[in-house]
Amino acid sequence: SCTDPLQAADLFDAALDIWRGEPFASLDTAWINKVRDALMAERFSVVLARNDAALLTGRHAELLVELTSALAEHPLDERLAGQLMLAQYR
Repeated sequence: SCTDPLQAADLFDAALDIWRGEPFASLDTAWINKVRDALMAERFSVVLARNDAALLTGRHAELLVELTSALAEHPLDERLAGQLMLAQYR
């Protein structure tokens, strides 16, 4: 496991850069929809972990726009709201 927040943020960014669009966008079956939802939830989890690591390294201003738009997409996510409040405060 990576304990250095700067290295962790860079690794999360590299992983997120590999992601391209919505998985299985042209397919619509119950099973594919569940897989897509699970993959999108996993990606969102990586984004949240990256945000935590980036905030620990002082990248508050850099994350403001992304956090604001992410909260518009996920308005009930308390972890994301907390990350945005921390970025705004600092």
